[in-house]
Amino acid sequence: MMKIHILILTIMISFSLYAQQESIEKILDKDGTIKTDAPGSYDVKGYTMTCDENNKPVFKKDNGINKTTAYTWGSLGTGTNATVYALAVDASGNVYVGGVFTTYGSNVTANHIAKWNSSTGWSALTYNSINGVSNGNVYAIAVSGFDVYVGGDFTTLGNGTAANNIAKWNSSTGWSALTDGTINGVNNAVFALAISGTNVYVGGLFTYLSNNLTVANRIAKWNGTAWSALIDGSSNNGVNNDVNAIAVSGTDIYVGGLFTSAGGVASRIAKWSGTAWSALGQGIDAGTVKAIAVSGSDIYIGGSFTKVNASNINANHIAKWNSSTGWSSLTNGSINGIGGSEVDAIAVSGSDVYVGGNFTTLGDASTANYLAKWSGGAWSSIEGGANALINALIINPLEGKMYMGGNVSLLNGAVNVKYVGTFIDPGNPLPVELTSFTVAASRSSVLLKWETATEVNNYGFEVEHLTEGNWTKIGFVQGAGNSNSPKEYSFRDKSAVNGKHVYRLKQVDTDGKFDYSKTAEADLGLPDKYSLSQNYPNPFNPSTTISFALPEKATVQLSIYNGIGEKVANLINEQMAAGNHQAVWNAGNTCSGVYFYELKTEKFRSAKKLMLMK
Repeated sequence: MMKIHILILTIMISFSLYAQQESIEKILDKDGTIKTDAPGSYDVKGYTMTCDENNKPVFKKDNGINKTTAYTWGSLGTGTNATVYALAVDASGNVYVGGVFTTYGSNVTANHIAKWNSSTGWSALTYNSINGVSNGNVYAIAVSGFDVYVGGDFTTLGNGTAANNIAKWNSSTGWSALTDGTINGVNNAVFALAISGTNVYVGGLFTYLSNNLTVANRIAKWNGTAWSALIDGSSNNGVNNDVNAIAVSGTDIYVGGLFTSAGGVASRIAKWSGTAWSALGQGIDAGTVKAIAVSGSDIYIGGSFTKVNASNINANHIAKWNSSTGWSSLTNGSINGIGGSEVDAIAVSGSDVYVGGNFTTLGDASTANYLAKWSGGAWSSIEGGANALINALIINPLEGKMYMGGNVSLLNGAVNVKYVGTFIDPGNPLPVELTSFTVAASRSSVLLKWETATEVNNYGFEVEHLTEGNWTKIGFVQGAGNSNSPKEYSFRDKSAVNGKHVYRLKQVDTDGKFDYSKTAEADLGLPDKYSLSQNYPNPFNPSTTISFALPEKATVQLSIYNGIGEKVANLINEQMAAGNHQAVWNAGNTCSGVYFYELKTEKFRSAKKLMLMK
């Protein structure tokens, strides 16, 4: 019956090639299915069609990366000499590999961490005689810009310098401990790392920061200069057992492990908002959460559990949480999750979820050797898979490759590797895809918001404003580098005055290539009352902008005073039209200090403080 349905649909679509010639993209929902009662005929060029578990056609855009139907397997040179536990990739496509090993290639020393580049091969992380970390293993790696954070059960750097279970590598400055002078790392093993802005979240076995006085139960935060515990308003400090996985989604931090209490409210999986702990439904019934991956509003978790939400939902070692719909298993009706003992690694690319771990079957007992893929509606094995446990999975979008590490020595039954290898999936698109760009006017500024679905090599976005017929750069927002999940960005134009404003984004790659977005327009109407805004920037050197609003025509005086009330500058003394206005104070010849600015009209008077720092 399914073949008949597909044949009929194929005939209809083939006819459409000679009809309207409109892309089928116009009638597809986000999951690739056709919208209900979609009219007309459409061109499917550039799309491939499959069917989901209900025989419903699903269309997927041809990404053009790899036209073959088979996976491509590969090794990383001659690999390492022992187990790999952690992988991470930076914006340049360098892959950092951590684990038990002490050498790579032909017995080249690399103490528990090394770097792989597909063009230049392996290299050790060595600087001023410090080569990696010593007397322990690396279990977690996280990358932020040029900084590579490394966690494990080591207590020293390669030269004997104290670095308690966590350290940082920078190619320009070398190795360093995470210390504020008093606290140096944590007092037991680190199993998980995640970065949010300038904060590094650290999870593991520890119960104290390394001064042995500050309690930090299994999770802590390093902000670049100081350590702190994650304590909510009820004095709940961290969690009550091991943390094995951490993932970041916006300002939310998702934490998984063996714990049964996080802030007294969560079991084995919890969310930290920055100020408080909260549960994800009723969490996991038993076992351990060992991997977390974020894709938009969906949170995927893997581990040794078999059920979620207080035993109500069968989910063999992998499940999905959505704050709107709650917990769900990854099942197509006949296959629910994976067999074996546990999922140890998850990587998400679009609608595809890749899993690795200690299993040799899918949930229906069909073969899946340590690797499998969930496509959003169906499970599949990944060809011959691996011959041993997979501990880590990452996507390197610059190469379109998946990297895996563990105890593996053979891929697809034929490709010899040593503890780390790669495969290419024919359907793994990762361009910088801008999905929305909006602007909204407020009383005295314009807020720009945009979102990307995926990013490759994305250095960032220059924000441009159309001024007297010319495009002018007014700001810059750092990009995510490489990402296979939605990212949200925003920029506020505080310099906007009343009237219409047109904006566009210039997306810039790390290699200097760039592209422009469509334009967006905002209308900043007349204000309904007098107001004086805080200057921006503040503190400043040497100039700052002062904004104010006039609901009607008025004679305006805007002056600057020092701390003893002496006028040091007169910025405006004239009649001005209704609207939003700005004045710039250039304090190039003025001494550092605290000053005041005052706005006066016939009906309004207001003053604010500003600070000049030279």
